[in-house]
Amino acid sequence: MNAETGQNITIDCKYSAGHISALIFWYIQYPGKSPTYILKSLEDTEQVMEKNKYSARNNLIRQIFPLTVLDVSVSDSGVYFCALLSTTVPQNNILPCHKPV
Repeated sequence: MNAETGQNITIDCKYSAGHISALIFWYIQYPGKSPTYILKSLEDTEQVMEKNKYSARNNLIRQIFPLTVLDVSVSDSGVYFCALLSTTVPQNNILPCHKPV
């Protein structure tokens, strides 16, 4: 993606969480470096998340978590990626619990 200095850019993160709760994380990886955490969604909410020059809002219906980079500059160059963490165990994976008699 190319952008002019000073522009705002938006990068989409489309996910498929089905009927499970999930957290979505945004990271940036600069050349020759390890990934750096940017921000994450709040579970099951569409609240706008903001940190420094980054902003993101989870759209639960469309299942996208777009990241906006404000006032982009050369120092924002890198590989951006999102990651999903399931926070709910699917129903068929729950182990039975037996109460002592």
